[in-house]
Amino acid sequence: MGPITTAIVSRAIYDLLVAGISFTKDNIKKKLTEFVTSDENAELLAEKIEKLNVNDDMSEKAIEKHLKASPEVMNVLENIPNASIVSIKQTHYGTGDNIGRDKIINGNNE
Repeated sequence: MGPITTAIVSRAIYDLLVAGISFTKDNIKKKLTEFVTSDENAELLAEKIEKLNVNDDMSEKAIEKHLKASPEVMNVLENIPNASIVSIKQTHYGTGDNIGRDKIINGNNE
């Protein structure tokens, strides 16, 4: 898994913290299953991330640096098979939005 994966995971963690959701293994795992389809890998990754010293004062970049600085987290990310990663591919030939997941406008989900 490359830098894109750490960016996605750091965004997921950031979203949890910004939403004020408690930073527990179960909540982390729940958020990660949006990106990692393997329950086993999501569980292991959530366990490692929970031990990191991240807080709601950190930016996405700071969280990403913490992830990259943790050999345990990076090892788990590198060992996730590509088949267990959710990928959305879309083609759009018209007007309007092409949304793969939730559309967020001014902090509101649509």
